[in-house]
Amino acid sequence: MIRLIDEHQIRDMILYQKEKIVHEEPDAEEFHIPHKFVNMTDDERRGVIRSLTWVLTADEEDLR
Repeated sequence: MIRLIDEHQIRDMILYQKEKIVHEEPDAEEFHIPHKFVNMTDDERRGVIRSLTWVLTADEEDLR
């Protein structure tokens, strides 16, 4: 099970995936990205980005 404990880790995962989608080569260890999220297709990356962005914005909407 992968746990993204805090907002900082979620934002790191989003940034890492966005860099990978534009075919940059960010260091997965620097971002603390689990191995299963390193080798994915672009479609999978877009899904992860959408999902994690939704997680971040859902919390903000609940506070309104």
